Amino acid sequence: IVQGDEHARIATVTDVFIDPDAEQVPYVVVKRDTDDVEVPVPVGYAIVQQEAIALPFNSSDLDLLPAAPPKELTRTEESTLRVALDQALTGARRYARPDFRSAA
Repeated sequence: IVQGDEHARIATVTDVFIDPDAEQVPYVVVKRDTDDVEVPVPVGYAIVQQEAIALPFNSSDLDLLPAAPPKELTRTEESTLRVALDQALTGARRYARPDFRSAA
C-alpha cells in the first residue's frame, strides 16, 4: 500500500529498479490507483512505515509522473521524471523533497 500526503491510499508497489553496480535500489515502481499505470518514484521520496510506504504526493501528483519503462530508466527518462517531480512539489510543498528531509 502506498499512502499519499493525506494518508489515503494512492498506489500499490509493484516492483523496484536495482542498480547492481552501486548495489542500491534507486527507484520503487508503483501502480497508480487512478489508472493502473506503473510509474517510477525515486526511493528517497519513500518513507517506509509499518504496513505502507508513505509518499509526499497526492493522486494528482502521481498522475504527472511518466510511465515506468520495462527495465531501468535512461538519462532522458530520469530528466523527464525530475521535471515532473519538480512540477508536483512546488511552493511550500517543495520542503517534502528528500533533500530537505533531516537524516534519521
